[in-house]
Amino acid sequence: MKKFFKENKAYLYLLPALIILAIFVFYPIINSVILSLTYKGGFSFKWYEVIFKNNTFIKALTNTLIYALITTPLSLVISLVISFALNYVKKLNQTFQVIFFLPYVTSTIAIGLVFLWMFHSNYGIINHMISAMGLTPQEWLTNPALALPTIIIFGVWKGLAFNILIIFTALQTIDPNLEKAALIDGASSIKTFIKIKLPQIRPVLIYLLIINVINSLKVYDEVVSLFGTKAAGTGNSGITAVYYIYQQTSQGKFGPAAAAAMVLFAVIFLLTMLNKMISSKKGKGKREK
Repeated sequence: MKKFFKENKAYLYLLPALIILAIFVFYPIINSVILSLTYKGGFSFKWYEVIFKNNTFIKALTNTLIYALITTPLSLVISLVISFALNYVKKLNQTFQVIFFLPYVTSTIAIGLVFLWMFHSNYGIINHMISAMGLTPQEWLTNPALALPTIIIFGVWKGLAFNILIIFTALQTIDPNLEKAALIDGASSIKTFIKIKLPQIRPVLIYLLIINVINSLKVYDEVVSLFGTKAAGTGNSGITAVYYIYQQTSQGKFGPAAAAAMVLFAVIFLLTMLNKMISSKKGKGKREK
């Protein structure tokens, strides 16, 4: 017995974590797959037919993809600009780091309450600013056409904190002598940025791209924070895939919910693989050059 424990010590140390993963991760995934393929006690793709004929699910999937396609690049570009600005402001960069990182450690629901006040039709600060500029105030939370844009604004702001922290940290690892040498050789600041700094932090940007895409496709907290759990805006105009899964589950429709979860998993998996393939091809092409 003592010999057995000695030889399998590593596996025994991993056992508690593996048991937790098996119960709370692997079992739910396997059960969801089985549930999505079971209809009236037999194997069937019926639930997939049901959700793809459901306009609400199509709307949720479309909204999710639009949200991811807009939020991810916008958040990364803004984060990149702010990170480079912080990198040049040496005296106050620690203070700014704390300010920009605060949203990451703050509850999404708490932030959502602030955004509810900001986007309120009558006394929200956003409409107050719009009115001050002589423009027409908008019904941000009740107008179906503005539900998704409002969620996108919230999502972009919420994603900045993590992105800025990672990019700013990556910038600190770049050898300052490279930039000095380029400037001595007559390179402009913009050229130095494109030719020296961006290539140095490229792996970090690829990592953030993948993480942001995955997080954007799983958007849920932002929708609940702004619209609650009964409906995602007027006529479910701001509904997303995860919100749809929640609605189906709360109504006891576990088959459609499981099928929708599997579709979302497939979309996340395919987009992640596509990102990795494109990134690896670009990296390989640069090395060959």
